[in-house]
Amino acid sequence: KFGVFDMNGNEKLKAENDQIMETKVYNFIFKRNGKCYFSPSNGDEVFKNGVDTAFLFKNVQHQDDHGVIIYKIGTKYGVHRPNLQYTEALFDDIYEIHGDYLLIEIDRKLGLYDIKRKTYILNAEYNGIFFKSKDDVTIIKNDKLQKISIFNSK
Repeated sequence: KFGVFDMNGNEKLKAENDQIMETKVYNFIFKRNGKCYFSPSNGDEVFKNGVDTAFLFKNVQHQDDHGVIIYKIGTKYGVHRPNLQYTEALFDDIYEIHGDYLLIEIDRKLGLYDIKRKTYILNAEYNGIFFKSKDDVTIIKNDKLQKISIFNSK
């Protein structure tokens, strides 16, 4: 069984795990009895029963999102942030994180999801979304290309 101690000898993760998969500044993904768990995590979260798979997201655009975990339950993906914000497992895929926004795919269409407010800024109905900033988003729907601002969306 595996656990983690910091450089001062403080136990950060009990030695009761089959595997410690990834770690980032005392944020851990560990595996026990075939399920993945996260630390830190609070007991009220969707993760208390474990998830099928999880990994640290590597394509993070903002410094404050280092340590973001993408997880999967069944065939759907969700996000867990170090500050304990998370989404349910709603998405077929997650492509990018732009601060509080996720570029997601559902049924082969793209959308933007706000992690903090747990709502869609752009429903998953677009063929393409190119996010530069809140004021500079290019969307493609069918054969039409349009530049929009989502600064005051929903």
